[in-house]
Amino acid sequence: MARLSETSVMVTTNDMIFVGTEDLGISAGVDKLMELAKLPGITQTTPVTLRLIFEMDEQKAEAAPAAPAPTAVALAGDADAGKKVFKKCKACHSIKDGKHGVGPSLYKVVGTAAGAIEDYKYSTKMAQSGSVWDAEMLSAFLAKPRSVVKGTKMAFAGLKKADDIENVIAYIAAKSE
Repeated sequence: MARLSETSVMVTTNDMIFVGTEDLGISAGVDKLMELAKLPGITQTTPVTLRLIFEMDEQKAEAAPAAPAPTAVALAGDADAGKKVFKKCKACHSIKDGKHGVGPSLYKVVGTAAGAIEDYKYSTKMAQSGSVWDAEMLSAFLAKPRSVVKGTKMAFAGLKKADDIENVIAYIAAKSE
């Protein structure tokens, strides 16, 4: 779970859930598609992960006690150690609001939708990814950017150490407060 603001939280599944065509009531349609396309078979199940965002009613939010900052809830890395790791990133990225380089500014990126900064031109694949930059997604992307978002403009091959990834995410989040 990651708190995105005082009135919203994002919950993601840890494991994939497998959903079958029978569960969705579309088996007949899949069978017809196989027949029309002259396919020997189509996989009848698909893995699904969920990212749900829950918004609190504004009136209830006013009465609720203040929530901790999103970074305190969602991140476990060492921001001080992440400052050193960020040196690999700053050739293309900044953490200043609105200051883009080859890559977009990473200011307040944790918890936002991928490709959402309006004044930066993202690759089509990134803009249409539907991803949210939670700690899990950032970790996967920073490890292997081109595997996570095929067609990304990011040329960086990725960070190898899990600690470096956690630390740089913590640093970016801390610098965005």
